[in-house]
Amino acid sequence: MKTTLKTLICTALCCAAWSAYAQVSQGTTTAMAFKGAAGCTGADVPSVPLSGNSNPDVYIQSTTTLNTCSPSGCTTFPVTSGVAQVYIATDGLGNPTSVANNACWVALTGLETSVNTSGQACIGIDLEGLSSIAATDCNNNAVTLTNVNCSTRTVGFFVDYMGDLESSSVANDLTVDCNPCGTNSGFSMGDPAVTGAGNPCPLSRHEWSYTFTVQNCTDSPMTSIKIQGATSGWLDAVNQSVTILPTVEGWSITSKTTGRNNRVWTIKQIQGHTLAIGASVAVRVSVTGRVSNNCDEVMYLSGPWSATGTKTTDNTQVTTTYTSRASLFVDCSEDCQPGGN
Repeated sequence: MKTTLKTLICTALCCAAWSAYAQVSQGTTTAMAFKGAAGCTGADVPSVPLSGNSNPDVYIQSTTTLNTCSPSGCTTFPVTSGVAQVYIATDGLGNPTSVANNACWVALTGLETSVNTSGQACIGIDLEGLSSIAATDCNNNAVTLTNVNCSTRTVGFFVDYMGDLESSSVANDLTVDCNPCGTNSGFSMGDPAVTGAGNPCPLSRHEWSYTFTVQNCTDSPMTSIKIQGATSGWLDAVNQSVTILPTVEGWSITSKTTGRNNRVWTIKQIQGHTLAIGASVAVRVSVTGRVSNNCDEVMYLSGPWSATGTKTTDNTQVTTTYTSRASLFVDCSEDCQPGGN
């Protein structure tokens, strides 16, 4: 009887131990990759350019596997159901940012995608159209994201797999690779952007400024750049200034008066300085004056401006086209801008 009881006890203990040892564990693992082509084809990419349209700028591929382990070893299979949810790093105010600067992970709920039989999902994202994608913030509130532009240098992402067993990928940054020249391939000077009263009342006094951008999109750094233009004769001769933005060394600014009040401004690049390929400088002209008493008269703040420069690779001189003229019109309606006396 004792032997039989010992045998039963031993058998029970041994079976319990074997049962515990023989338990099978399961879990999922999710990986994320950035792709530059539709369908998530081709090699992984660390950066993408902005397309400038509503097409996806990047494709995020998630791959989720089911890992099953037992005393005899582990096996891995792709999951065949469930969904992939992309999360984007933000500063907590809806502005995309890097992983390191993340304050609130936002779920792009409008892009939730079912995995295929290979355990993969391919999710195309229009970075310039994030504001139109349904999204939920880290407090489970709906949020409108800010669209990515060239000032957004890196954007953090991770993918969350949701199925019978959940898992998340490692969070990684995607670099936004902007070509500052776009389709421009020459030496250019943009038309003036004017701030100040555009429709002043007759005989009112105002302050205005207008800004030109000079950009080198040639195939060579540029040197010996000279930017030149004039202000209009009706403006105050003594209340004019020209500055380079951003304020950097390497430029000299001079002017001379011609005619009644007209001033010709010359901005020269100091010897030894260059303007790199893709680089630009902005020229801001500030003026004051009293407009005429003639209703609907178009009054010009400037004449045409232009720039010349020399390519360092072959000493070829290149010249921009002339800009348009900054202008305003005298408004005699009740909607005119009164200004000073």
